[in-house]
Amino acid sequence: FGTAYKAVLDDGSVVAVKRLKEAQVAGKKEFEQQMEVLGRLRHPNLVGLKAYYFARDEKLLVFDFMPNGSLFWLLHGTLSVSCSLFLSLLSPLLFLSLSLFFFFFFFFF
Repeated sequence: FGTAYKAVLDDGSVVAVKRLKEAQVAGKKEFEQQMEVLGRLRHPNLVGLKAYYFARDEKLLVFDFMPNGSLFWLLHGTLSVSCSLFLSLLSPLLFLSLSLFFFFFFFFF
């Protein structure tokens, strides 16, 4: 997708700046439409788009900075981080599967 940088703005806020590769970007109008949609998205698991920059030779996205590293690093980082992530996801899945099992077992039998 491109390279990401950590930046500190004049007001002291920290942001992540994503530099897009040229192959990813269509025309300016289409890019601006996509940024409008992306800017309106609100979800607890998505980082909010703060701003964007479009020029012939440079396309940048500015996001709120998340200090815990990238999703790629969490998924493919050290074994301990990967195991920790796996275990944190395993617990709710086990709870859900056992709950469904007992629900169907007692409901249908």
